[in-house]
Amino acid sequence: MPKFRKRPIEIEAVQYGLAEYADNPWVIRGDVPQWLQDAARDGIVVPEFRSEDYWYLKIQTLEGDMYAAPDDWIIRGVKGELYPCKPDIFEATYESVPAPVTKMHIQFRPDPPHIAETIRDIRRNGPPPTRP
Repeated sequence: MPKFRKRPIEIEAVQYGLAEYADNPWVIRGDVPQWLQDAARDGIVVPEFRSEDYWYLKIQTLEGDMYAAPDDWIIRGVKGELYPCKPDIFEATYESVPAPVTKMHIQFRPDPPHIAETIRDIRRNGPPPTRP
């Protein structure tokens, strides 16, 4: 039987928190991304109180309505689609992407008189105090 592997793609996701009875149903761990705010405004993601005394998020997905329970992840796929994912599946499937490193190119202009003066000051007075 043929086997397949997921392509290495980057997704965006937030974890839904525990929102008990009478609490704010929008408990998201971390910052609420703009795409989730837009989905809530457009009615794609709607809080729904279920009989277990918890708020769930009803999410309109490509496969129909699905629910994000407390601790589930809400994923934004490569085409902007939203869907819930159980924490154990999320952990087995995804890993954190490190923040991009910003490279800076600094160009120093030679200024021999200034450099010589700075060296003289350091020799005379010691190095300048370090900044906190």
